[in-house]
Amino acid sequence: MAIPELGVALHSGRDDIDGQHRLMFEAARKVLAVDSARPDLLIKAVRFLQAYVHYHFRAEEHVMVATDYDRREHHMRQHALIRKEVEEIRAALVAGGAVGPLIARVQVLFQDWYVFHIREVDVPLAVHLRAHSEATAQAIGLPTSSELVATGRLAPEYDGIELPGYPGDLPR
Repeated sequence: MAIPELGVALHSGRDDIDGQHRLMFEAARKVLAVDSARPDLLIKAVRFLQAYVHYHFRAEEHVMVATDYDRREHHMRQHALIRKEVEEIRAALVAGGAVGPLIARVQVLFQDWYVFHIREVDVPLAVHLRAHSEATAQAIGLPTSSELVATGRLAPEYDGIELPGYPGDLPR
């Protein structure tokens, strides 16, 4: 099993959202690519994935609040479920859990849960953001990690997470 590419079938119609999804799927692929005999690298890869998931969800939640998105509560509940799954995977790895089943959880998360989330939850958000931009004649995009840090919506250690060379990321 492999994590799907973020092809046309998984595009939200928003370059900013799709770009962040692409980086998140890349982070998940890095988890799967780590040699299971290197638990230190596996934990590092999962820690980065967890951090990127956290940043991406904060960015989406920021624009949902800013545009008074009517499906915000449902969307945020979905985020909470995915966040919890990634946190549990990381905690189990740190505790010395069996690597095989944990890697399988990452695969299922990105092959099933997250693909569903993009198609059923993120695409409607992208439609809402386009309509909001047209109605207000003001484009709104996902904030950068630096913008979220500056507003107190994201912890400083996440500043620059979307940029190549972020500390804690594995080589690209």
